[in-house]
Amino acid sequence: MGKDRGFYSAADWSRVLTQSARWILGDVVRGVMQQSVCDKNHWFKQTATHNNTTDLQEYTETVTAYINKCTEDVTSTKTITVHANPKPWLTVEVMSLSPDSVRRSLSRINARKALGPDNIPGRVLRDCAVELTKVFTDIFNLSLNQAVVPTCFKATTILPVPKKSSPSCFNDYRPVALTPILMKCFKRLVMQHIKRPQGVWVGSITSSTITLNTGAPQGCVLSPLLFTLLTHDCTPSHSSNLFIKFADDTTVVGLISNSDEINYRSKVSRLAGWCRDNNLSLNVEKTKEIVVDFRRAHTQHAPLTINGASVERLSSTKFLSVYITEDLSWANNTTTLAKKSQQRLYFLRKLRARAPVPIMCTFYRGTIESILMSCITVWFDACNASC
Repeated sequence: MGKDRGFYSAADWSRVLTQSARWILGDVVRGVMQQSVCDKNHWFKQTATHNNTTDLQEYTETVTAYINKCTEDVTSTKTITVHANPKPWLTVEVMSLSPDSVRRSLSRINARKALGPDNIPGRVLRDCAVELTKVFTDIFNLSLNQAVVPTCFKATTILPVPKKSSPSCFNDYRPVALTPILMKCFKRLVMQHIKRPQGVWVGSITSSTITLNTGAPQGCVLSPLLFTLLTHDCTPSHSSNLFIKFADDTTVVGLISNSDEINYRSKVSRLAGWCRDNNLSLNVEKTKEIVVDFRRAHTQHAPLTINGASVERLSSTKFLSVYITEDLSWANNTTTLAKKSQQRLYFLRKLRARAPVPIMCTFYRGTIESILMSCITVWFDACNASC
């Protein structure tokens, strides 16, 4: 507990506060909230009201600062420090949130989720949901009426997570966004996306912030929905082509008959043009092509090009966790699943000496059986003894 003032991750927070201490913290903070927040609801708003107009920024910052103060008052050592830090695809009519919906949203917060830039623990918000319902209902509705979201709600910290073991360039990192838990609750309630200040966080270093009005960072509640809306009009124009969309990945499937590849290649070219017209960057280096050809007389297929660059052709590729080969055999897929399952059998053997049978069964189903059964409806029927 005698650590210097500095940044602590969610894992560090769990180590500093034992399970029992966290329960005590939640109970104490809830007790403080019960005694004071309800009495201060009007005071918070009155302090931020000038000339019969409520300053939403000041109102929100006062409430969130007070919650932080309550948390710090019942924690013997402060282990978390605050780091500084529209594209309106979805139109939402002005609405009024009910206290019940706000209370339910707060009470469903996952206490194990990482803290946002405001460093307000999810456990405090969840355990004090009843006490905080009135003030945050007022803040949320005031935000909707004024069409303004408090800056402290929009702050975002970006964590670069490596996509592979040895990253060598920026594209090898996945930018995962940490946003305030309160903002996630607000987004789930109103489904509205606006511009946000954003910074990058690597280790103990946080960059300066910039304000973005485009894009949907990974880790945000609305990102999948917003991207789906943005790409809704990206559809094939010919019946022989099919688009398969999953998050930010798009797969073009083309049926080529009588060696006529015009429809397939023209659609790929149109897709590249659509991305360019909609300010989306198509990463040709990550784009791969696989050709499944069961004709007896194999012919050499001309390389596929996008924006003048050739697309790499593979004999096997991983598609939504399933390995697909050009001959549609499943040996590679089943071998990979079996190897991954065998690696986890080690932990099951370790549990055998200590854990009861029900715990071992739960562990097996969650960590081993789930792998063996992954996408089984796709490949099981076509498996044979060689797989």
